Amino acid sequence: MGNDTHFKHIFAEQLANLLEPGDVVIGISTSGNSPNVINAVKLARQHLAATIGLLGANGGQLKHVVDAYVLAPGQNIEQEEDAHLILAHVITRHMREVVRSHGLALATTGVGGGCG
Repeated sequence: MGNDTHFKHIFAEQLANLLEPGDVVIGISTSGNSPNVINAVKLARQHLAATIGLLGANGGQLKHVVDAYVLAPGQNIEQEEDAHLILAHVITRHMREVVRSHGLALATTGVGGGCG
């Protein structure tokens, strides 16, 4: 895809047909200045998605584009990336529980496809 369009659009192109209002898009960049991440976040905002940045120590340009951000303080990129990895695990674990709880609630109430 990068060869067909441009690498600065690589993430935005992947999101273009998937985004719906109310979705959440998380952009991860230690510099906060990665054009491919910034373009994806801008596209997400155009589609009325909520945007979150996991950013390095100063946040770069991306902190001005997202709805909310978390800065990962560190003395080097590796430490910032480690903090992003920990946050990604925390978010994934939490969302897995939210989805499980929501599915259980739907099955219990018979709403949705959970009960026949």
